[in-house]
Amino acid sequence: MGPGMMHGGPGQTVADPARIDALKAELAITSAQEPAWSKYAKAVQDAAATMKTTRENVDPTVVSKMTPS
Repeated sequence: MGPGMMHGGPGQTVADPARIDALKAELAITSAQEPAWSKYAKAVQDAAATMKTTRENVDPTVVSKMTPS
């Protein structure tokens, strides 16, 4: 993972709806490709929401007490 990926850094901007729209325009998605693009965009946003929820549920105190196995 790159810097900032676990803390909502640069890796999270890909799920931003404005960024998804910009990427769609940059890739010149056609109307024939629209159904597949919509599925892709939803999957990206759903995955980002899941990661955000997971990060929010991590207890830093518990993590700090962990030891390598």
